[in-house]
Amino acid sequence: MPDMNPSLSVLVFFWLANLSWQDLKSRQVTHTAWILVPLLIAAACQAVSGSWSLALLASLVILMSERSRLPIRWGARVIPCGVPLTGILLFTGGLEWILASLAVIGFWLAWELGVWGGADALVATTLLLIWPEPALLYGILLANLLTALAAWVMDLCRRGRVGGPHRLPGMPVLALAVVIFVLLERL
Repeated sequence: MPDMNPSLSVLVFFWLANLSWQDLKSRQVTHTAWILVPLLIAAACQAVSGSWSLALLASLVILMSERSRLPIRWGARVIPCGVPLTGILLFTGGLEWILASLAVIGFWLAWELGVWGGADALVATTLLLIWPEPALLYGILLANLLTALAAWVMDLCRRGRVGGPHRLPGMPVLALAVVIFVLLERL
């Protein structure tokens, strides 16, 4: 496992802090460049470092999720062509990338099923391209579990019962996930 670059961790944290502020304030990110530029940089870095299959898989999944923005001729072909390619790319990166590849697909499915917002899925994919390590996935899982538990306790305290699903801003949860990840890496 490579050593954690403190400068990169700080840069990512400030990026997520800005996104979290925007998400908390308006429930959206003010400009897609705040998400797409880091995503493209992270994908390019992964491709250059030799993990081209993970970068290509992430790009393909994003293309499939944005199919409605493509011209009709292309948009109709993205899923029939993209799903088999996704399956092939899933296994071309080798066993070391299988968990990261499955997570990228999982983030996309969370967006497609309406569990996550599109920006949340793109940021989670970007984080995984920066740090394709199981510890990051543990951080994301733990941050989501802690957030769900906090929402559950708040419901119980406010209403005396647990309510239905919550629509919580995802960026602060991802920022918490990075903090947990950095702490896990320090252990």
